[in-house]
Amino acid sequence: LHNKPVALWNLNGFFTPLLQWLDRAIADDFIKANNRELLLVETELSPLLARLDALTQSATDAPR
Repeated sequence: LHNKPVALWNLNGFFTPLLQWLDRAIADDFIKANNRELLLVETELSPLLARLDALTQSATDAPR
């Protein structure tokens, strides 16, 4: 569908069940591992924003 990352702030483990389900779906060959790799998951906001910023910087630095 797309190859852009999705950021999840897993505050207090809110998204942990979803992440476990995705890992199980990969193990059962229901989805591809590279789709899971699109998820940027952090439990703290600052590192998540830094990762998004790094991706934004690399995207703007890339030749078109």
